[in-house]
Amino acid sequence: MLLGLVGIAINVVDMLRPPPPEPMVKIAVAKDFIPTYTVIEPSMLEERTVKASEARRLFAYRLEDVIGMMTTTDVEPGTVIGRGEARPVEEVRFIEDLGLEVTSFSGRFDEMVGGQLKPGVLINIYGYRVGQGMENPGDVVLIADHVRVVDVRAATGEAAARPTPTPGGGGGGLLGGPVFRGGGEIPASIITVAAEPEVVRRIIEVLGAGNYQAWVTLSGKRVYAPTFTPSPTLVIQPTYTPYPTYTPYPTPTPGAKAEEVPTVPGGTPGGGPAAQVTATPPEILPVTGGSQPGE
Repeated sequence: MLLGLVGIAINVVDMLRPPPPEPMVKIAVAKDFIPTYTVIEPSMLEERTVKASEARRLFAYRLEDVIGMMTTTDVEPGTVIGRGEARPVEEVRFIEDLGLEVTSFSGRFDEMVGGQLKPGVLINIYGYRVGQGMENPGDVVLIADHVRVVDVRAATGEAAARPTPTPGGGGGGLLGGPVFRGGGEIPASIITVAAEPEVVRRIIEVLGAGNYQAWVTLSGKRVYAPTFTPSPTLVIQPTYTPYPTYTPYPTPTPGAKAEEVPTVPGGTPGGGPAAQVTATPPEILPVTGGSQPGE
């Protein structure tokens, strides 16, 4: 009984004791306006102290945790930065390296390694054109090799789902997967890759502008290093227009006689005596080609 009374007394004391204060934490707040798709730097942030329960409710980041993340929306000054405002770079653009471009292209399911591609694998991308007989057998070009896959989607844009495995088939599929059976129309696949800007340009040139279809293989040890031919740039050279050649006026020779002109019959009205018409000295005009007056 004594021990029971002591326990009751302890519980009563604990109940009457005031609860400890809730711990406070520091969270990240935007100091200035931060645009979408911006990697967050320390100068863009400031700290604010709030209760731990409030920080959990806002899904707020600590300042040291949010540095290096990328904004997913425009962030106004004074906004608490949480999961809805910033995420790791690789979650926003598939890969952390900002020097790589990210692009997607589609192809037939069976031409994408049976639809079993996974993010992280390296692939070779070929472009092909279907022939139209002996005179046009078609052609194949290597677009790029050892390109990293960062995402795989079905034709509808959803995450690519695995086909139905063959009952009792067991393992043995490519990349360790089960053997799959086909049936009906083969669906298309959407492959997203990350590569250098010149490689992405090559993919767009061949598959887009060149109207080739894509065929994908898993990369091996061999590196093909395809040659990239940039589009020609038209350079207009200025046309040179020379100044006209200056030709001096010829100097008349002193004492030169005027050229005689024959008389003109009927120089007067009514058939009078012929008039003698004396020609005036010819006007000296500029000439070209080296000719002289009177020649």
